[in-house]
Amino acid sequence: MLGAESKVDYQVKKLTGKSVFQLILLSMINNERTSLRVMESMFHSMQFQLVSGTEGLETKYNSIRDRIATINPDYFEKIFYSYSSISNKLLKEEHSIIRYDSTMVAVSSRLVEWGMKVGVKNKGSGIDKVQLKYTMATKGSLPCHVEIFDDQQSLSEDKTIPFAIFNDKHSKNNIVVFDRGVQKRKTFKKLSDTSRLFVTRINTDVRYHSIRELSFDSSDINSSVSVQAHLIVQLQDAKSKRIKTHFRLIKATIKESGEVIYFF
Repeated sequence: MLGAESKVDYQVKKLTGKSVFQLILLSMINNERTSLRVMESMFHSMQFQLVSGTEGLETKYNSIRDRIATINPDYFEKIFYSYSSISNKLLKEEHSIIRYDSTMVAVSSRLVEWGMKVGVKNKGSGIDKVQLKYTMATKGSLPCHVEIFDDQQSLSEDKTIPFAIFNDKHSKNNIVVFDRGVQKRKTFKKLSDTSRLFVTRINTDVRYHSIRELSFDSSDINSSVSVQAHLIVQLQDAKSKRIKTHFRLIKATIKESGEVIYFF
């Protein structure tokens, strides 16, 4: 069904989208380093032929290379989101908190002309590595959304994490969590305006105006933090201008270290 939707097998007879997906997956599972030669060997193995139903078919590594280079990537995206949705229901994690975070992956600058230039400069040869940023959303046990960035401006989490949240349909009906890399006031306001529930840490020097104080229970002896204050606040920008939206600010202390921590 997913193959038909993405037309992944248009004018293809041997290396179907399904068999290419299975080939890449099994090659990654069974080998420490995957290569076209590894995939060629895997394609002719009895294990792969039993799984994929390709008994009697043969292919070369260059044919696998050409197919991977031209295959419609929408097909793999559809597999990812379909599997994520099915697994979420099986694991009874439909209402789990969604966690957003980013990781950087380095690529040799000799291989590509794109990417974020954050590598070490060599003598006369410029930067030797560039990087991609993957911003992932994890709902419960498994990823549910991913965004990939290769432009220099996306080094800032203030750009990438909000972009992922607002592009992720799951964020509309669940509580989302992200780290202190997100600081822009307009992002917090947009999250509130679009009815997205979120929890994050915020720097302890944050500028705000207190509206009122709420009661709280600090009697939980098993908690790793001790709550000091629970406030309804308005954020202030660098010019002390208040944002009209009301937020909750919880001030606490980490019991083990004594460090002050703010939840927003």
